Amino acid sequence: MNETFVLEPKGFSTELELKMVLGRFGSYSGRYLARYPHAIREHIKKSMDGLSELQLKRMSSILRSADEANVFQLLKNLSWKDSATWYDNAIQTVRNKATNGLVTFNLETDETASIYHVGDVAEWGPAEERILGTKEEYVRVSRTLLLTSPEIYFIDPYINPLKDSYYETMLAYLTLIAENRRCSKICFIARESNVIGNEPADVTREAIREKLLKLNRGAKIQGKTTQFCLARDEREDFKMHGRYLLTRRGGLQLDQGFQKLPRRRVDVAPISKNRLDELWSSYITGQPFQRTIGEPISV
Repeated sequence: MNETFVLEPKGFSTELELKMVLGRFGSYSGRYLARYPHAIREHIKKSMDGLSELQLKRMSSILRSADEANVFQLLKNLSWKDSATWYDNAIQTVRNKATNGLVTFNLETDETASIYHVGDVAEWGPAEERILGTKEEYVRVSRTLLLTSPEIYFIDPYINPLKDSYYETMLAYLTLIAENRRCSKICFIARESNVIGNEPADVTREAIREKLLKLNRGAKIQGKTTQFCLARDEREDFKMHGRYLLTRRGGLQLDQGFQKLPRRRVDVAPISKNRLDELWSSYITGQPFQRTIGEPISV
C-alpha cells in the first residue's frame, strides 16, 4: 500500500486502455505512479497522436481525472539519462528502491525486479493491507495523502492526545505533515464522552490544548491550524463509528483507529471516491453532525 510505480508512457493503443490502467492508481486505489519522466503526461499524449479528435478529447479528460485522483507523484532524487532508454532509466529506479516496480508493455527481460504487464495491472483491485499498529506503519501507508492534502481530518471516536498510545501516533503524523506546505488545517475529531474524564470539562480541554501545543512544537508545525474537536453524538441518528483519515484528495479507513498497537494487526484500506464523498458530507460538511461539535480546541 502507498507504493509508487513507473509507467511506460508509450504503448497505449486506445484511450479506454489508458483509462483502465490509470484507474488502478491514485488515492482511491492506494498506489501511485511516479511522474517519470517529469513530462510523462506529455509523453503519453505524443505517443497517442494518431487518435481521432474525439478520442484525443477523451484522453485529455482521462489525464485531468488522473490529476484529480492524485495519480502522478513527483518523487525526489530520480535521475534520468537522455542517452539511455526509458526502460534502462526506469529499471534503475527499482534497483535503487526509489520506486516499487515497473508497469510496461514488454515483459521480454531477464530482470528479476518487480515488473508488471499493463494487462495484468488492469485487473488490480484496491491496495488494502494489514499492518502492525505502530506509528511507523501508520505513517507509511498514509504518507502521500499527508504530504499532498491542504486539509487533513483524523476521525476516531477514541483518539485522545492525553493518552500515550495516541499521542505518539499523532506526533508522527504531524511531523510528516509539517513538510506539506500546502496544508493549512489539521483536525482531530473524537467523541466527547470518550475523552472527557472525571475532571471538569474546561480542565480537560485546557489539558488537550497544552498537548496540542506540545505536539506542534515537537513536530515543528508552522503556518497551520491544529484543531481537536469533541462531538456529542450519542443521541443523534448519525453517530461516529468508523475510523478514518479524510482529505479531499482521498482517504483511508483503519479498523482499529490510530492508537499504537505494536503487537496487533490493523486493517487499512483506501476509500473509494463515492464513499469519500459520503463521508465528507457526513463528517465535514454535514450540519447534523457538525451541530454536535462544540467550540474546537485550536492552536
